[in-house]
Amino acid sequence: MATNGNIGLNSGSILDCDSAQVGPGHGYNPFNNPGDYCPLTYGNVSLPPVDPADVATNNSNGRICNLDPVIGTPCNQAWNATTKILHLNSNSAITLGSSGGEFNYAFCQVVLDAKSYIHIANGAKVRMYFLSPDSPPCLNQGSPLILNSKAKIDPTGSDATSLAILVVGSDTKSTNLDFNADASLFTCEQSFVIYAPRTTVTMNSRTSICGGVAGKSIVVNADAVIQASNTANEFELPPQGSTHYGPPADFIECSSTPPGPTAAPDEGC
Repeated sequence: MATNGNIGLNSGSILDCDSAQVGPGHGYNPFNNPGDYCPLTYGNVSLPPVDPADVATNNSNGRICNLDPVIGTPCNQAWNATTKILHLNSNSAITLGSSGGEFNYAFCQVVLDAKSYIHIANGAKVRMYFLSPDSPPCLNQGSPLILNSKAKIDPTGSDATSLAILVVGSDTKSTNLDFNADASLFTCEQSFVIYAPRTTVTMNSRTSICGGVAGKSIVVNADAVIQASNTANEFELPPQGSTHYGPPADFIECSSTPPGPTAAPDEGC
């Protein structure tokens, strides 16, 4: 656990780790707990902003309600492709991606009502991008991700990059990820990453997260738990300006002779 500021511990809180890093001149604040805690080290944390590149237009969103069916909520109510808002009613579910593929989804907001689920297909690698509230169609969207009571995001793979939740956020507008009572991001048999360097992550009572979490600030309320995954440190942020490849628009035929080592990959197609 590392921060450029203080680590605040209120009554009943537990910080269990081998070491904890705070910013120079900072420490535990407030400190209302008896007992011994991690030895402090001092340093600075660098969290580069998320670069969405072209994911707003070049993405896997076209799969939603087609190859990625929604169960329990009519698709015309669950998904708005124009506003990029996915809202699953109670007891609804969607599975993103398919085995062996890599998928980038672009959202302005995702809301999961009580007991609704987002499943990640077994063997798929999925990035869920939440776009900036500084530009359309997400203007002034302050709550990009909301999980209500007993809602769950559930990858089925154990790879550290099976799921990454990447939040662009804003330097001028407040954004918050809200995990409400009993909401969870799967079990510690799996791993994932929430990367939100310009966004507050708020976990309310009995919420659980297992993986790696980076945010502008992280608030962990009554009976909420973050358990770090040993494989989460394998995650690498997509490079600045990276291009996101969506599914091909159609099939094209190529010659049977492979192009030479200096030729363009699509030569002869």
